[in-house]
Amino acid sequence: VPTMIVGSFSNRDHATVLHSCKKIDEWRSYDKDVVNDLQILTDKVLKISKRRMFANLVKEFFRNLIKILKV
Repeated sequence: VPTMIVGSFSNRDHATVLHSCKKIDEWRSYDKDVVNDLQILTDKVLKISKRRMFANLVKEFFRNLIKILKV
């Protein structure tokens, strides 16, 4: 399922995404720059995800608070 989600962002099917993942995994085995770049990218994606999750939690909290206060 994750490969289908990634593929949907780039108009690629899951086989293309799987192939790309395998190639990147190969590169990681012998290219330290790829390892470093992937770590930087992973950290940035996680940071953005955490911010969005927090923002969604705050929005949900205030929606619920407004509902409670209206009652």
